[in-house]
Amino acid sequence: MAVATPPPSPHPSTLTIPTKPTPPTIPTTPTPTTPGPTMSGTTNTSTSNPITTTPTTKNNSTTTPLTTPHHLLLLTTYTLYTSLLLSLPPSSLRGPFTSPKRPLILHEALAPLPLLTAALSLPLPRRLSAALFLPPLAACYWHLLGAGAHSAAAGYAVGTYVSFMAYRTLELLVFRDVRSPPFLRLSGCDDAALKHGGDHGEGWRDTAGLARVAWVYELLNNLRGPGWAWRVPLPARPAATSTPRWLLATAARLAAIAFWLDLLCYYMRTVDTAFWLPPGHSTGLRPSAAGVPYPHLLAASRLPTPWSYPPPPLLPPLPPSGALRVAYQAALYTTRTLLAASALHGGIAGSYHAVSLLFVLPSLLPGILPRGPAQGWQQRWMAADAWPPVFGAFRAGDWGRGVRGFWGRGWHALFRSVFTAPGDALAGSGWARGGRGQVRQWACWTVALVAPFAMSAGLHAAGAWSQSFAGWGVTRFFLSQTLAIIFEGVVVTAYKRFLRPAGTGRGGTREMGRVQTVLEFVVRYAWTVGWFVATSEPFFEEYRWGGLWVTEPVPVSLVRAWQRDGDGAVGWCRWCVQQGGRGWWRWTTAREGGGLVGEWGVVVV
Repeated sequence: MAVATPPPSPHPSTLTIPTKPTPPTIPTTPTPTTPGPTMSGTTNTSTSNPITTTPTTKNNSTTTPLTTPHHLLLLTTYTLYTSLLLSLPPSSLRGPFTSPKRPLILHEALAPLPLLTAALSLPLPRRLSAALFLPPLAACYWHLLGAGAHSAAAGYAVGTYVSFMAYRTLELLVFRDVRSPPFLRLSGCDDAALKHGGDHGEGWRDTAGLARVAWVYELLNNLRGPGWAWRVPLPARPAATSTPRWLLATAARLAAIAFWLDLLCYYMRTVDTAFWLPPGHSTGLRPSAAGVPYPHLLAASRLPTPWSYPPPPLLPPLPPSGALRVAYQAALYTTRTLLAASALHGGIAGSYHAVSLLFVLPSLLPGILPRGPAQGWQQRWMAADAWPPVFGAFRAGDWGRGVRGFWGRGWHALFRSVFTAPGDALAGSGWARGGRGQVRQWACWTVALVAPFAMSAGLHAAGAWSQSFAGWGVTRFFLSQTLAIIFEGVVVTAYKRFLRPAGTGRGGTREMGRVQTVLEFVVRYAWTVGWFVATSEPFFEEYRWGGLWVTEPVPVSLVRAWQRDGDGAVGWCRWCVQQGGRGWWRWTTAREGGGLVGEWGVVVV
């Protein structure tokens, strides 16, 4: 196994600011050595943007004037949203502070999408488009933050979705210009299409009418950019294989993840129930009777912490006192934290594999996917190349590069383009290119490092708020990651300068003995695991007291096929009855729920 080398130091003194007024690419970092942010406050370890595009003359045309269909679309959109906003009850002005929360109405959740699509499709000047469409979009998001769900997972998804859509709106309307050359739609997702994207990509100015609406819609729903010239750095792809083999491998990984999640559910709900399902946890739209763990950012937990829980019944009891008791508690806390992390990783990876199978499986049908050259939306959505791995690979060393490498290479990059937008906008601005002063370098470096973690904190805090009126715990966790990256950069710089052997080998590179190589490998992993175990308690505590572990992650259970749960789930079919017999959704009217809903529509529970 090849051992990955530590990432370069993020010290701001190594930064350089571009001097030529070149348009920013996506997802660039402010400088080649800036720790570019990624998913969930992640940090990109790339030293340069791997995607380069060549602007073509066809993408530099002037803005198309408004035509009668454009006027009709704008008028229809504003009429729809004005009617929607004026029909809201006065209580909705309280938005996120409504208690109890309103159940999520499906058409309310989908309402911002047509408005954002129109804002990006109409040939208006960028500033005018932002000025016209940002206020109604902000009103929609504010109203949605007052919604929730009976299911803890659905409640968490409400706030996460609203926060992400708000970030996406700012990215595409304010921080980035979708009419610029980096936003080019390619003919496929393979490396050849990416290499020649500058010559054959389809940009915003190359479309009009419904074709532009389709272009914008595909842009909004593509998070990491496969099939686009702005594609973010992705994990290494496995060796090229046929579509049937890819489907079999993906289905096998999904089955393994489902079995592990099923086993974890049995352990949480049968063996170690007192810890994973504490009495008083949140169960729906109303605040938890036990309250939230963290009332503000720097507060200690007001609820029982993981250190205060006894071991599961199958293990020996805690010693009465002494160092052995502390060591036993630390071992229990570490084990429970790693189990929670594996559940989170498995839930994200399993969902991604399931969605990818739904898209790629129809490609085996005759006439669905072209057998000739890779072209069209089928190759961007229904080919195996369109679904690269969601997480980094252990064999590639993606998880062994410290905290910075964990966020930049190991963890998924679904939100990387959104989180890097403020840093990219500042680095490409005239202010940043106007000089090489230390103040500007520090500003670019600080925004590139802090903004993604702050945005990730806001995204997860919104999910915790819509789930159980919490959020300070996850905020504390993500903001602390900047401290780890700064500390890591200082240590790595000092180690390379003073402690690493100075001998050189072939090509002028430094050579280390096998013992030191193994030690570096072990130290990087030990530091990364130790840091996350030590700092993730606020993050997982809000999951635990928010009732997230009550959620049923698998539709079919082999481990619990003989069990009958208290929530009505029976035997192998775990989704046949969900959350006390309410099902996943239901139709509601203005009379239902004592005015709690206040509107008609499909309620997501």
